[in-house]
Amino acid sequence: MKSCPIALFLSILTSCGDGAVLSVTVPLTGDHCRVDKARVTVTAPGMAPVGPSNLNITDFAFIAGNIKDIPLGFDRKVMVEALNERERVVYSGSGIVDVLAEEPPTILGITIYRNWTNCPNEDDEDDDED
Repeated sequence: MKSCPIALFLSILTSCGDGAVLSVTVPLTGDHCRVDKARVTVTAPGMAPVGPSNLNITDFAFIAGNIKDIPLGFDRKVMVEALNERERVVYSGSGIVDVLAEEPPTILGITIYRNWTNCPNEDDEDDDED
């Protein structure tokens, strides 16, 4: 199966309280799936899920946004999904990160992969419209 990875950069910023803020930035360079929406969810064993929270699409070049109140702890799974205008997931990926108090910002690199069922090759070829 072919993959079409896109780099994803997450920054975990701990706060003085009991939670943290997750900042998400995803470049959409070469996006052939026409991403219209994106969301992020954080889960962990013994923790209520945080999200899904909607992310912004900026100038169709980046997915960006924050998700707040992530409980501090180990093994937080961060799932990012990018959807097209039909609400189909066209890119997705996840990673595991520890969210700890009084730590410097943590950078988590995740690769999100194209879903070829929801975004087949046909869109790659017909970029020129009359």
